[in-house]
Amino acid sequence: MDAAVLTQRISERLLAADARPVITDATGGEATGGELLERTARTTTLLADVGCQLGCRVGVVVHPTVQGVVDLLAVMANGGVIVPITPAAPPAYRAHLLESAGCTVVLENGVVTLLPLSDAAGESVPSGTALLAFTSGTTGAPKGILHTQATLLASCESVATAWGITDEDRLLHVLPLNHVHGLVVGLLGSLAVGASVDLLARFDERSVAEAASSATMFYGVPTMYFRMAAAGRASDLRHLRLAVCGSAPLSAELARALGSSGVPLLERYGMTETCLTVSQPLHGARVPGTVGGALPGVELRIIDGALDVRTPALSVGIFGRPGPLPDCDAEGWFATGDLVTEGEGGLRIVGRRSNLIISGGFNVVPEAVEAVIGQHPAVVEALVRGEDDPALGQIVVAEVVLRDDGTSIDEVRAFVGAQIPRSHQPRRYDVVAAVPRNAMGKIIRG
Repeated sequence: MDAAVLTQRISERLLAADARPVITDATGGEATGGELLERTARTTTLLADVGCQLGCRVGVVVHPTVQGVVDLLAVMANGGVIVPITPAAPPAYRAHLLESAGCTVVLENGVVTLLPLSDAAGESVPSGTALLAFTSGTTGAPKGILHTQATLLASCESVATAWGITDEDRLLHVLPLNHVHGLVVGLLGSLAVGASVDLLARFDERSVAEAASSATMFYGVPTMYFRMAAAGRASDLRHLRLAVCGSAPLSAELARALGSSGVPLLERYGMTETCLTVSQPLHGARVPGTVGGALPGVELRIIDGALDVRTPALSVGIFGRPGPLPDCDAEGWFATGDLVTEGEGGLRIVGRRSNLIISGGFNVVPEAVEAVIGQHPAVVEALVRGEDDPALGQIVVAEVVLRDDGTSIDEVRAFVGAQIPRSHQPRRYDVVAAVPRNAMGKIIRG
């Protein structure tokens, strides 16, 4: 297979949309398919002029603008490896990512900057590598996940088939472009089928509500949908063809509330290592709290309650670690580490094996306890974690955000105590102002 398969596919679609606006942004920027190709070619020449060659790691500071899209496409067209970096990254963190990835070039707003060589610059990457994306670090130290154009295209095709995405679709895009959900599923996946993309600078309820009227699709994380519902703007999404939610668990209660507002909600599941693998159906019943079944081309199996997947979109490895992707067997099955149950509506993600709290010999899934706490009407959100204890090994501790309605934490404690065994109940409840989350809405457990 040609190493530049995704570049070729997107170029074909942009040629077909030569005079049609394909990308718009919040600054008023707009580009047709033909204009994107022309601007990409110019930026590709700039990269070549500074010696950027096949496999060169390029730190792309990805702004949600037409030029930001051009920068990404140019690196792929050049045969380089995109190392996406959010513009919001503090200078020290940005420098750390660039050094860790062995980047020799930074590309931001069409400007190319050369970097001094770091120790990691000598690390090689598998042939055809197009993306080095760092995991969020919520389940361990961030890892540099490697994808080729072929694995990215496989994901784009699988999602497009499952969700019926065509060149008549228009995606309202508010997700960060340095994560797989926003970069691959949202941006590249749309361009690969010729769909249009409206880029917003950031999420806010009013802007999303206003822009949704001219879009057919919206991809978000649970926090975004929670804020839309809290602001009374969820019904503004009812005109969409598809409103996708993922990257973190969405409570069944919120899913039902969104459904009652007419939001065409579809939940899905994936990882940086595998891209998307599971989705509720485009047509048919979508059960709140579940994520559905395997996407086209993906296989699933459950061993001892944990999910394994096999997909053509599987990462080709981790940067700086020779050999294939860890947690992947000789037959291509990747152990996700996520605990699942299967029933009506397909899979239900109940937690991560690595998050298990072992208290007095009992295995406690923190996500399951969080779900019970979250059923209390006074609870906004909750985080459950383990804390070392000399007698029990670990105790269960809950951090809870309460509504300002006079409810006491003791009332919440009693509510939870009536629903789960003593062995699984939090021994301590801490009332906090907010639960720590990353940009994709995932809880940071520390």
